[in-house]
Amino acid sequence: MPTDEPMASPSRSSGPPAPAWGGEAASDAVLLGRFVDQWDQEAFRDLVRRHGPMVLGVCRRVLRDPHAAEDAFQATFLLLVRRAGAVRKRESVGPWLYGVARRVALEARGVAARRVPVCPAPEAPSVDDRDGPERDERHAALHEELGRLPEKYRAPLVLCYIEGLTHEAASQRLGWPLGTVRVRIARGRDLLGARLTRRGLTPAAVLLALALLPKTAAAVPPRLVEATVRAAARVAAGERVPRGDVPARVIELERRVRNAMRLTGLKWATLLALAALAAVAGAASLVPRSLAADDDAAKAGAERKKLEGTWTIAALERDGDKQEAKGDEEEIRIEGESFGIWHNGHVEEKGTIKLDPSKDPRQIDFQFQEGRRAGKTDLAIYAWDGSKLKVCWVKDGDERPADFATKPGDRRVLLILKRQDP
Repeated sequence: MPTDEPMASPSRSSGPPAPAWGGEAASDAVLLGRFVDQWDQEAFRDLVRRHGPMVLGVCRRVLRDPHAAEDAFQATFLLLVRRAGAVRKRESVGPWLYGVARRVALEARGVAARRVPVCPAPEAPSVDDRDGPERDERHAALHEELGRLPEKYRAPLVLCYIEGLTHEAASQRLGWPLGTVRVRIARGRDLLGARLTRRGLTPAAVLLALALLPKTAAAVPPRLVEATVRAAARVAAGERVPRGDVPARVIELERRVRNAMRLTGLKWATLLALAALAAVAGAASLVPRSLAADDDAAKAGAERKKLEGTWTIAALERDGDKQEAKGDEEEIRIEGESFGIWHNGHVEEKGTIKLDPSKDPRQIDFQFQEGRRAGKTDLAIYAWDGSKLKVCWVKDGDERPADFATKPGDRRVLLILKRQDP
């Protein structure tokens, strides 16, 4: 599997970093959509540049270790790649990233605390540590309570106080009237102040904590941006991330938080289902399942539409051996749920495909209905970047591969397919 080949990227020069906020031509929703649907690395790079200072600042504030903060930074953006569908308000990714960054940083701090240090090095005090533990306590309380605010109050506070946007820029980012943004910021500050006061902070301490919010942003080193974008492209393609881009500890941190987020979602889904059962009983219990099934079907349908077209074989591997690909002789044509395998202009096999893009790696089943393999099903995995489709399966087997690697004796077949222009 050619995992070390560079990913295809737009020809547009990276140039100097785009402005972090205000005046961007593309919204967060457009950038995230371009990356998810088209694997546009430049779009993801713009998201990292736009929200990276806030994310890195949150990680540094929680971890107090620059290296650990960079690990948490990368894990946060890898989670954005894997859980893009969980971002409810794509027009403003910042508040979602803020909550995830804090969660990742807290998990990293917990993992570090469970390790037994051999010889801990003394930390050099920074300018922000003039009043030491008291300041840390204020910050911890503030960010904890900020995360608990309703989203309509939390989102504008994060954008204006942590990412540094003006009220006008936040209005554009959120798609809210300017007056609504100002009212919700004022209400959010009042709620935040009341909650901090209940936790024992004096009014003066609350005001000081609120004043410290804008200092959460931090400059992101260009090398960190580029390594994160390369790793994100690999993850989106279902490939393994080279250790040169992301250390193994980052992958493990991202996995731990992703699993915790999944469990949290399941817990809430279970509670909602139980509430529905208690309130309505009987047939009402079927509603969540049917809605989930409809959602999965919609996602699979959208994914099938992306794969529609004619594909030729650009590269072929069997049992770890690269073989000659006769791309001009064979084609795979996908239309809706149907596929056909063509040889020299004649269809030889037909069938249907079944997709599950929610799996990692993504899954595809080829169910043969006509031809020499009629009645059989190939269980495969796939990844695609808009122009190339990678498919791997076990020949004459009933098992599905877990990755795209092939080696002698494993009976795996790996195809790299190239989309033909209409």
